Amino acid sequence: MVQAKEDIGEFKGTITGIHENGASFIRCEELKEQGWENDAVLDKEVNVGYEFGDVVTFIAYESQTGKLCAKNVTFVESSYIGAFAGAVKSYNTLNGYGFIDCDEIKEQGYQDVYVHRKHGGLEEDVTVGDKVTFQCYLNLKGQPQAKKVLVVESAAPPKICVARPLSPADQEVADQIRNQLGKRPISGLSAGSGSEAKGDKGKGKGKKGKKDKGDSAYAALPLGLALMMKKAREGPY
Repeated sequence: MVQAKEDIGEFKGTITGIHENGASFIRCEELKEQGWENDAVLDKEVNVGYEFGDVVTFIAYESQTGKLCAKNVTFVESSYIGAFAGAVKSYNTLNGYGFIDCDEIKEQGYQDVYVHRKHGGLEEDVTVGDKVTFQCYLNLKGQPQAKKVLVVESAAPPKICVARPLSPADQEVADQIRNQLGKRPISGLSAGSGSEAKGDKGKGKGKKGKKDKGDSAYAALPLGLALMMKKAREGPY
């Protein structure tokens, strides 16, 4: 940010968040009392890795575009409590936030841990009952908030795979294979081989007999595998 005027002064504030473009924001009550409504902007080139809730000192100045900005930032105190494990107590999928129950956090005198889809680093929504690990920070109100949430054991019901209906051509082949089930012994698995296949050849059943003998090659196989093998051998319909 290009500075337009002299420095406003040195202040103490709290990192409130990080914008999508990489810039951070510092909230300072003293500056608000002086009439600055917005938080001070900390350019991404200046931010050396400050986290949400960190307390810092900084020099405030006004940019050429009239924005309140920060420079010469110095770390004072971290809002990081530690890494913990807990279980999702509640979660609103519509708004993307909920709470995590953690006994270790409660032993330190805090309540349930707030988690948000955006700030928690969640790739997808969590489910009530999920066992998770997370890093905990204190927000501006001194309340615990979760970041970098990882689901280690999901409580979500397993996803159901619904099979699509067969095409008319596949259904016809499936019906032919089903008709052979129970009619042919497993020795008929290889078409044209085995004692039964030789017996069929000797009996001279004609064209119909040859078709039955070929279909018997798939009779002992699972239906899906039989369809694949039949198509591969005889070509698409």
